[in-house]
Amino acid sequence: MNTSRFEHTLGVCRVAGMMAETLTKSPKWRDYKRELKRKTGISKEKDFVELCRLYALLHDIGHFPLSHLFEYAMESFTGSKVAYLRTIEEWTGLKGFKKLHEAFGAVIAKKVIKDVKTTDIISPSLPRLLEEKTFLPSHPLSLVKSIIDSEVDADRIDFVQRDGLLAGGEYGHYDIRRLCDSVFIEQDENG
Repeated sequence: MNTSRFEHTLGVCRVAGMMAETLTKSPKWRDYKRELKRKTGISKEKDFVELCRLYALLHDIGHFPLSHLFEYAMESFTGSKVAYLRTIEEWTGLKGFKKLHEAFGAVIAKKVIKDVKTTDIISPSLPRLLEEKTFLPSHPLSLVKSIIDSEVDADRIDFVQRDGLLAGGEYGHYDIRRLCDSVFIEQDENG
């Protein structure tokens, strides 16, 4: 099996873009767009899709070689989960991260975003997606976050299929386009 984080990141970007495009056709899109504009300034469908794609491209930027193994080793080296979390905070200056690669990603992405040409309307929301681990369900960026990080998300859709197919396994045979065409916006009791 040979796969790279680069290939995976491009795959997540593709899937996130398809999901975002479908969401802009959702029956509740207008309500969502109104709230998105009020809280972030983003009002155009193309800017929403671009934000989702850029977030997908940056979601794994904090990984380094053997990243997950290094994180397990760091937790063991620091002696406890509390000491490990304190080390993450000391190294990055960010609070609330339980994984070192996510905190590193937020720091690196902030620097990358300065060098990338994005619309001024997207620029403030993109680092927030990487720096803030969670949003209240009523916040419009929680939807963007869930496209990349939820139970059925672009990240998992890509890596499960990619790993399954490349490993020769019997899993990962599903229609990504159909999954992406099935997403929609719905407001629940939490907003």
